[in-house]
Amino acid sequence: MPKKISAVTRFCIAVLLMVSCRSAYFTRYQQKTLDKYVWKTKQHLSKTAQLKLLVDRRIKLNPHSVAKNFYPVLDNVSKKLSKIHHKLRCQIASNQAMPRYEIRKIKRALHSTHQLLNKTNQHILNGTEHVLKSDVLFEVGSAQLRAAGVVSLNQFAQYFKHKVLSVYRAQMQVKLNITGYADEQGFVRGESDQQRKEKNRLLSLNRATAIKQYLSIVLNQKFANADKEVMLDVNAEGKGEQLPPKLRNPQQNDHRRRVCTVSSYTILKTGAQLPIIQRNIPKRILTNPSPIKD
Repeated sequence: MPKKISAVTRFCIAVLLMVSCRSAYFTRYQQKTLDKYVWKTKQHLSKTAQLKLLVDRRIKLNPHSVAKNFYPVLDNVSKKLSKIHHKLRCQIASNQAMPRYEIRKIKRALHSTHQLLNKTNQHILNGTEHVLKSDVLFEVGSAQLRAAGVVSLNQFAQYFKHKVLSVYRAQMQVKLNITGYADEQGFVRGESDQQRKEKNRLLSLNRATAIKQYLSIVLNQKFANADKEVMLDVNAEGKGEQLPPKLRNPQQNDHRRRVCTVSSYTILKTGAQLPIIQRNIPKRILTNPSPIKD
């Protein structure tokens, strides 16, 4: 006669069966979850690659574009996503359950990456690559703004203000990079090529600096009057006789070489290292030419 199974034994067997079934259920559920996160990771990697292509296009328009600052950000995102993708693939191949805290960690990482990529997309698309003609802004061989140059810069500042404020409604950082160029005209007879190149480099730098100083004043006023908190970071550099972007078949005396390029982007949630432009700015003594108010 076979021995009867006691009630306690039957209860233990039932519990073991329930646990095994529940473990199998969680394994199938985790499989679907991990597959979903693998798919999301691939989507984010594809989006990152597309954003790099957008940056490449702006770099082709202007080799000195500030859009190149996005390369380190996008590279870090690619490395982070690649690590997550490799970890998920190894976990699926091992056919072992992943701890819940690890799943939650990956979920948060993918969510924050999704938000970062969306904002970066806006920052790149809403940037500017603008060309200012030095013949309009300055006298020949001078870094002093002309009256026509003041009008031109005021028009650009008004355009830039509307472009920035029409997109963003929060605290922001505006990054502007102004690059000056010059042709190969000399200043005095008998000067060497090295002397001419150095003088043209200084001329292009002084012109870019003059634009920087003027636009800083005008944009400070416009952003303050717009009732926004803006962090303005303006940089100027002079490239001298280097060729401006996309210039073909240049001549020694070529007006297309006498330009200043303006490259910009805007970022939300800025750092604290830059000064914040307050709403009420004390009046400043402006040198000629003075900006035109709205």
